[in-house]
Amino acid sequence: MKGAVAGLVLLAFAGWAQEAGAYQCKHSEDSEYLTLHWPERRIEYAVEQGFEAPYPVVQAAFASWAVEPCTDLIFLPMGEVAPGSELNLVGAIREGWQDAGYDPVAVAVTSTFYEPSTGQLRRARITVNDEDYDFIDLTRECGGGEQVYDYGAVLTHEAGHFIGLDHTSVGAGDKNDPTMAPTVDPCDREKRTLAPDDVAGLCRIYPTGEPAQTCLSLPIQARYVSSQAFGCRANGVPGPAWPGLVFLTLGIGLLRSRTCGRVRERG
Repeated sequence: MKGAVAGLVLLAFAGWAQEAGAYQCKHSEDSEYLTLHWPERRIEYAVEQGFEAPYPVVQAAFASWAVEPCTDLIFLPMGEVAPGSELNLVGAIREGWQDAGYDPVAVAVTSTFYEPSTGQLRRARITVNDEDYDFIDLTRECGGGEQVYDYGAVLTHEAGHFIGLDHTSVGAGDKNDPTMAPTVDPCDREKRTLAPDDVAGLCRIYPTGEPAQTCLSLPIQARYVSSQAFGCRANGVPGPAWPGLVFLTLGIGLLRSRTCGRVRERG
């Protein structure tokens, strides 16, 4: 039933690297030193027609990752498009979430295609589970047992996965956690705003005026084909639409009930 979960946990499908107590990144299945990253700093995205989140909320979610002076990342909104477009997309599923192959308790999923030999991201899609959960643009007081989730908070979190970040290991499981923390509660809109840990991950991968950077330091005397290695972990399977690319479900959000007394293992 929609909105039946009191507190939720976001579990990534992939593993992580990076020191404990800090932001985490995704990496290619070919090497933990190949961080998933966009090769260009100007990234286009579009919204599927019929997606119910207000368009300015979607724009603000992406823009949150582009306002820090330590990065020159820019997101270019391309308006609304018909379903099935090959652009980077934000959309929702209202019926058939499990039929599409998604976990039944996932609030949203970010999927990407990337080149395994370089870690370069080529296409991405954020899909919101509008079948099992209720979302609103949370601009009012919310509480008293309401089981609604803020579009802005969820989409800002997903946009972090969109650029290559994993869940951070920083956080106490409350509304003051970083945007990329693995938990979110109903009525939580605080994750619309990046925390210092989120900013550190963003600016590590995409520093202003520099090539994309690794999230792991290269070991001494190691040999690599490329001198520009990018680090962190991801799991992938062959993707049908882009020959030579790997498909990865980044995230993100497998939402688990806190009231059940346990957290399931990663899928």
